[in-house]
Amino acid sequence: MSDIYKLPLPKYLREHRADILAVFQNASGWGYDPEKWQEDFENDKVTSTDLNIIVQKCPEKISRSDVRYFGLQTQSGGHAEIRRLFLACMIWGWGNRGRGRRNTENSLSNLRFKGALLKKTMERIKNGEILEAYKRFELPYCRPAFFTKFFYFVGLSYDIRPLPVILDTNVAKFLEFLDRQEGYDLFKLLVKVNRDKKRQISSIRSYLLHGRLGKGARLPCGQY
Repeated sequence: MSDIYKLPLPKYLREHRADILAVFQNASGWGYDPEKWQEDFENDKVTSTDLNIIVQKCPEKISRSDVRYFGLQTQSGGHAEIRRLFLACMIWGWGNRGRGRRNTENSLSNLRFKGALLKKTMERIKNGEILEAYKRFELPYCRPAFFTKFFYFVGLSYDIRPLPVILDTNVAKFLEFLDRQEGYDLFKLLVKVNRDKKRQISSIRSYLLHGRLGKGARLPCGQY
């Protein structure tokens, strides 16, 4: 049973459904530099092996369908496949940004990563316990904008409904947009952000999914 609160689909999404679906269907993937990723992990035998497998399938770009491919492989239940999905999510999310490779390296080297964190998180998502997975995911150098990418691809690979949302700056900006366009009051309830000099959202501080909405209903973190 899902542990999230369901909201009606916003009018804007209903009206622009075809345009939004076209973006997904026509996406060719994100470019990244396989050599730089491999150089950064050349002393990590396990991750280097995972990278070689990912690069063989995605030599120049990595797409949503590519990451889902690695998600489907986790159905074997092996830790190696789950770890490889996490790495594919990080490559898809970070691309060529050097900070992403450093953050991924720090996350992968953390002791918690060598335990059951990813497998337990996957089980929670498969059981619809998205909020619980969010609250209990603690991995240094891996903030919500990135660990929810792992959530999303687990959900996509196992056909979970509602599908976990990738909680990044794009979602924060859209929540702010909905508040203005449709009279929602979600932005200040759901997210804390940093802003640049022009008052534009520059990064996420946290998503406030530990709280409550209305009469005891849990805050939403899923999509249909």
